[in-house]
Amino acid sequence: MAQVNKAHLTPPKRRLIELMQDINFGRITNIPVRDGEPELTPDTVIEREIKLGGQSGPRPERD
Repeated sequence: MAQVNKAHLTPPKRRLIELMQDINFGRITNIPVRDGEPELTPDTVIEREIKLGGQSGPRPERD
């Protein structure tokens, strides 16, 4: 299977991946998908979790 990096993703998919990398621990809900593309809307809910004793910052892949 060929490896895919963020440069090969569409902008909406790239934004979602970067958001997931930014929050690290947590969840994202209420993301509509239209024509196979995620849409971050005002109804999208982002919940961050803080891991005590763990690294809660953005993932290193984000850079």
